[in-house]
Formats: sequence, structure tokens, C-alpha cells
Amino acid sequence: MTDEQRREILFTAQAERIATLTAEIKARQDELDAIKRQILENHEPGTYQAGNLTVQVRAGRRTLNQNRFREKYPIGDYPEYYEIKPLPLSHLEKELGRMGVEDCISTSRPTVSVS
Repeated sequence: MTDEQRREILFTAQAERIATLTAEIKARQDELDAIKRQILENHEPGTYQAGNLTVQVRAGRRTLNQNRFREKYPIGDYPEYYEIKPLPLSHLEKELGRMGVEDCISTSRPTVSVS
């Protein structure tokens, strides 16, 4: 068996293991989500003791629906409710070139996914 064949066998085994673990994680996550839904249905926001554990139920995080806000308070009529921010990276790279924004870019960790 060649090194290339060994690498291919290892790569296939790794991909299969990732797929198996992903399915197991999804099943566990579904169970976890169901339990949390049950707790949310039966408990108001607050802190509760559960044996040696402490359970915190928190109200949902409030965020602004920007599209609805823009409809209700157009920027032309209410400029004091808005702030200026840079354009998306793809637009800036077209305008300034990649080198023009290179020192302003942050890159997240690489990832692997198997479907």
C-alpha cells in the first residue's frame, strides 16, 4: 500500500468519524433543547436551586430589528438616531483594493465540515 492510499484511507476514516460524531452531537443537542424548552415553559426568569446545581432562567435578549426601525424612523427624517459605520469588507476591497484594507482585516480560525 502506498503512502497516498494510506492517507486516503485515513482521510475517509476521519470524515466518517466526523459525520458520526456530528450526528451524535445533533441528537444530544435536540434532547438538550427539549429539556430547556420544558424548563422555560414552567419557570419565570430567576435563579433556582436544583439539588447541588443552580439553574438560571434568563429573559430573552432584546435586540433592535433594524429593518422595522428604518421603516418607522427613516434616516432622512431622524438622522440623530443613526451612526456611521464602515461598508462591508467586500465593498471596501472593491473600492480600495485588497492591499488597501489588508491591515484592517481579522480572520477567524479555519474550520472543517462534513455533510
